[in-house]
Amino acid sequence: MKYQKKITILGTALSIQSDDGEEHLEAVLRYFTEKVKHLQDSPASAEPVKIAILAGLNAVDELLKLKRKVLSNTPEDMIIKQEIEERTGNMIREIDKAISE
Repeated sequence: MKYQKKITILGTALSIQSDDGEEHLEAVLRYFTEKVKHLQDSPASAEPVKIAILAGLNAVDELLKLKRKVLSNTPEDMIIKQEIEERTGNMIREIDKAISE
């Protein structure tokens, strides 16, 4: 079941959805909001679009480092790897979509 939510990040209103349910989407939003807040609080804070891009890149960087650290080449790990790549791709598409709006 898809969960949809309207949010505002950095002054931009978006409608987002997740196949993984409300709890997962709320966790994603909390994590991203923490990343954005950290960048906003830095002395070199920039315009909202740049902050969003940097927050997304930081999250993807963490994901890829974790992926390298955790995964091996067992069949189960290959399935997890594919899921991580799909989710990373979805995150990148959502960031691209938000930036182009």
